[in-house]
Amino acid sequence: MIIGLTGPTGAGKTTVSGMLETYGVQLIDCDRLAREVVMPGRPCLREIRDVFGAGVLHADGSLDRSALADMVFTDSQQLQKLNDIMFSAIINEIKLRIRQLNETGAHILIDAPTLFESGAHRLCDIILVVLGSEENRMKRIVERDHLSEQNAGNRMRAQHAETFYRQRADFVIENNGSLSDLKRQAACFAKQYDL
Repeated sequence: MIIGLTGPTGAGKTTVSGMLETYGVQLIDCDRLAREVVMPGRPCLREIRDVFGAGVLHADGSLDRSALADMVFTDSQQLQKLNDIMFSAIINEIKLRIRQLNETGAHILIDAPTLFESGAHRLCDIILVVLGSEENRMKRIVERDHLSEQNAGNRMRAQHAETFYRQRADFVIENNGSLSDLKRQAACFAKQYDL
């Protein structure tokens, strides 16, 4: 079984994926894949440089994520250009990992903030969504990424509304309480889907 895990930034997807790993689920972390596909020398990074300019690279040729984020999170057209480049590379990596993990016989969890936008949801049997209030998400993003509230807000506004995720979910976890409450909800999901 392939589970797609998604939700808006700051909702707690990484925490939930870690909880589900304790049930033996094999994780494909799309944030990690997104970092791998833009390593120096990779075709994806060259395409980003060609589209957005050398200003999105550090002197050593690595991606300047902050410069790129400033460019795309305030301009939906620029964000779409970046997504078009990234999604193709990430989907190829996901498919490769699925082929490798299928040999283990374990359930697979694809943790993907842009599960629907990338088309990765088409690879999944079940969609699990993690949600949180705007206030809680803002606090988590500011603390986690060391951003100003304005920059965190820009990232939040660049994503879909909560209803988008709810309408597409097979199961929703609400992350507005304690860690033990989150664990209880993850356990309910694991039980429902025989993990």
